[in-house]
Amino acid sequence: MAANKKKLIVYTASDGELRVQPPVIDLDFADTNGPEQLVIRNLAGEDLVMYVGANAFGANPVGEPILKGARVTKPVVTQGAGVTNTYALQLFGAQSGKKAKGNSDPVIIVEN
Repeated sequence: MAANKKKLIVYTASDGELRVQPPVIDLDFADTNGPEQLVIRNLAGEDLVMYVGANAFGANPVGEPILKGARVTKPVVTQGAGVTNTYALQLFGAQSGKKAKGNSDPVIIVEN
């Protein structure tokens, strides 16, 4: 079965700030079509560096790069039967040092 994909877009707003849309992503490992995947699309005009807690997508390297114009797919991993965890997601412009924001700091929710 094909996995479901949910998209997160990072872009530069008219005020020059980095924005994340949507600010909250709800991913499900136990979806009927298989584990969901997060697709991160970098439209910010600069390379990004992503930080997210370990176990959201497996063993995560610190400061994973997301290149300008790239589309990165991250498969969610199990959190354990009946367990839901919330992870802070931080995306920074590699050149500008600006932190990408949604309405608040973006989060990822992983459910089973």
